Amino acid sequence: MNLLNGRPYVQGTQLLDLAARATGRDDALLESARFLRITDRIVMLAERHGDRATSVPGLLGSAAFLLKGSRVEYDFIETEDLAPRLECAEQKYANRLDHDCALRGSFEATDLPDLQALLESMVQGLKLMHQGLPGGATDVWFTGLRGFALPVDLGPISCGMFDICPLRRLVSGNRIQTFSDVRIHCEHGQWRGQVSFAFSVQGECDVD
Repeated sequence: MNLLNGRPYVQGTQLLDLAARATGRDDALLESARFLRITDRIVMLAERHGDRATSVPGLLGSAAFLLKGSRVEYDFIETEDLAPRLECAEQKYANRLDHDCALRGSFEATDLPDLQALLESMVQGLKLMHQGLPGGATDVWFTGLRGFALPVDLGPISCGMFDICPLRRLVSGNRIQTFSDVRIHCEHGQWRGQVSFAFSVQGECDVD
C-alpha cells in the first residue's frame, strides 16, 4: 500500500483489495466494509474470530466477505510505520457523470481490469457528486459499504453503470455522513448495496 500521488492517506480501496487477496478464495464475495478514520501508516490485517470483546489499538475499520457456507471478517490495524509515497499515472475511471444537487444520479466507468478498479470508480464518482453539492463539501472520504455481494475475482469490465439514490444523512456539527443506494450494472452481472461518505461543510448543505 502507498500514499498515491500526493495523497496524505492510504485509500480505502487499497485496503479492500488487500483483504480480498487475503481470503485466498476466488469464490469470495465482498459484503461490507467500514472505515473509522483515515491513516498515512502501513496497515496490517487481523482476521476476526468471534465478536470483538474489547477495543483494538490502532483499529481503522473492517471488511467482511461471504464464502460458501461461511463468513470471514478482517480488521484493519494501523502500524507505526509510514506508508511509502508513490507517484504514478492517475487512473480516472468514472465519467459521463449526471446528477442533481441531492446526490441522485448516475455515472459510468470503462475499461476496469478488476474489483479494485470497480471500487475505485464507484468512490471517484460518488466523491465528485459530493464535491458538487451546494455549499461546498470538503474533506470528502469514503466511510463504508454494506449489503453487497461483489465477486473478488471479477474479470475485466468494458463498461459499468452506477445508479445512485440518496437514502439518509447524519449531521454532527459541520460534519455530515451520507448513505446512498448504489446499483451497479455491467456485462458480468448486477449488484446493489449501500455506500456511505463523510464530509465537512462551512455553511448549510442540502443533501436531502
